[in-house]
Amino acid sequence: MSWMLRRELGIGLSLLVGNLVLSMFLCAILLTASCLANAYPSVNVLGIDISRMQPERFALLPFKISDLTRSARSIPSNCHFYIKDAEDEWNFATPFDYIHGRALASCFHSHKTVFEHAFKALRPGGYFELQDCILPLRFFDSTGEGTALETWAQRLNTGAAALGKDFGSVAKYKTILEEIGFIEIVELQFQLPIGIWAAGKKMKTLGELMRKDLLHGIEGMSMAVQTRGLGLNPEEVKSHLAEVKKDLLNDKVHAYFQM
Repeated sequence: MSWMLRRELGIGLSLLVGNLVLSMFLCAILLTASCLANAYPSVNVLGIDISRMQPERFALLPFKISDLTRSARSIPSNCHFYIKDAEDEWNFATPFDYIHGRALASCFHSHKTVFEHAFKALRPGGYFELQDCILPLRFFDSTGEGTALETWAQRLNTGAAALGKDFGSVAKYKTILEEIGFIEIVELQFQLPIGIWAAGKKMKTLGELMRKDLLHGIEGMSMAVQTRGLGLNPEEVKSHLAEVKKDLLNDKVHAYFQM
């Protein structure tokens, strides 16, 4: 999704400026961190995730490696990746100029805890940027009523709640940031279609990329939440996901994410 947002929407880093000294990226943003480090060799870039983010994971991406920019295919010397749970205490010795988080909706028990860590880790005048999907997904009209996709979206949030996670936290980001003490907060929202049903070349391209991304990751998003949170067995989840994938491939179902 990071690559998609940069290429098609022009949504990337708000602060690609040469006076950054130290930047941090939270959660699964290997491409974004690598691109920034390549573009600005004087900037030290840290990528943080709870799991490995080495370059061999490019093989798992839902698009061809040839589609990526040259700078996204290699890890420069000023870019480093660390395995860390962002909900744990941060113990970085140097404050950050810029911290970026993307696709964090399902990651934490307490987003506020992570955002507080970020607030304390920024230098005075530093920036914290978030880009995320508001869950559950939505439908532009009545075409989603009674579909497996609608049921899946409901199950995702219900199962997450049973596990103590709030997948609806993205809609609360602005309020949380205000409570922590961030100032000059800017919130931008837009719609990202799933599939090629939306009008216009750009929206169709975005929709196809979003659909590929979701088809690639939907089992990983669903299995733990629905087995542990809802008590379903793996075969039940897989059987339902087969129907969900049919809906995702059906452009008569007008689904989208609010970003």
